[in-house]
Parts: sequence; C-alpha cells; structure tokens
Amino acid sequence: MLDYTEQEWQAVQQVLNERYKSPVEIHLADCQVQPDKERNERVERPAIFWSALDCNFVLIKMADDEFQGIFFYQPDEHFASAQQTYSNVVNCVIALLQSQVDQFGESRGYVSGATAADVN
Repeated sequence: MLDYTEQEWQAVQQVLNERYKSPVEIHLADCQVQPDKERNERVERPAIFWSALDCNFVLIKMADDEFQGIFFYQPDEHFASAQQTYSNVVNCVIALLQSQVDQFGESRGYVSGATAADVN
C-alpha cells in the first residue's frame, strides 16, 4: 500500500517548522482523488494535512515519487500551485507554501514581483 515514508514525513515537518518558526502539527489522512480526469474513477491516497495562519493544506502522495498539494481557507474554495505534480515532497511543500503566499497577496491587491516603484 502507498504511504508516506518516515523520511518524507520528517522532511515535511522540517520545512514547516522552518517556515513558521515553531512546530506545526501535521496529521496523516486519507483522501479520494481522481488521477485520470478522463475516467470517473476515484482512488484513495495518503495525505498530510496541516493548518496555519487560518489556512488549511493537504499534501497528497499520488505515487511513490509523485506529490500534489492544495490549500484552502473555506472548504468550497481550493487553490494549488501552478505545477500539477512534483517528484520531490520538499519541492511540493515549498511550492504549495509559496502559492499560498502569492494567492494571499493577490487577494489583497498585491502583484507578485511588484517593486516599490510599481506601487507609487
């Protein structure tokens, strides 16, 4: 059965602790996904879930070296990083965290990559 390895679990925990400057409680969960959008078949996959700064994150292990993530503030509004899947769990977590920061800024009218000269 597909599951997170101890190394993957620890890597996720380390990235989150560094990002938030304090321990973040992560939880193992199972979720149903539809890997093939052409077929209406759902499969169960392991996921890591955490909440931080009023946002919820789900990191899904699709295959041995395939990860994807989503984040949401409300259950009916999901966001993801620009890249669909990642072959490395750390890269997936970092991209997911960056996407959340970008989305948060955009929701408040900030433009990614803008400088002080652009704002004035």
